[in-house]
Amino acid sequence: MPVFPFPGRPETTTPIPIPFFIHLVRTILHWNFTRAIPEGTTGTMLIQHDDNSRAGERHMAMTGKPEMMDDPFVKTMKSMMSMPRDQARGKVAELSKMCICGTCPTYNSCAKNAGEGLFCAHGTSFRCISEGKGCLCPGCPVTKPLGLKYQGYCLMGTEKAQRFDAMIR
Repeated sequence: MPVFPFPGRPETTTPIPIPFFIHLVRTILHWNFTRAIPEGTTGTMLIQHDDNSRAGERHMAMTGKPEMMDDPFVKTMKSMMSMPRDQARGKVAELSKMCICGTCPTYNSCAKNAGEGLFCAHGTSFRCISEGKGCLCPGCPVTKPLGLKYQGYCLMGTEKAQRFDAMIR
């Protein structure tokens, strides 16, 4: 199996397999709830805080839109960003139990064998799902608690990615 040296750790001479390297790149490209947060770090450590009393003003001046502080999705994401990594993983596991991706007509045996699911959080299917055959996302039990408003996550990306995409259009 071909290998690449482990990026960002020059002191390590042990090469890593290409599938892991691809997974690492996927993780970086598809920011999700837990994988991109270093051990022991909370989301508040990742965000530089300045004078937050004027944050809403700056947001309105930059975008022309009010801040989405009342949005359930934004509240959930901020809450999860402030959780310790283990607690955030527990929350993702809880949501995974509620997930109905496996019953969707678009979901296939390849995705099942790869253990893919909870696409609203993890993003598009890495290599298994390439065409839509129907979507159950709007009726998923995860939709309401997370405040999701998009669908087709297995093909179109996470809620966060789709919101960003809609914002820049």
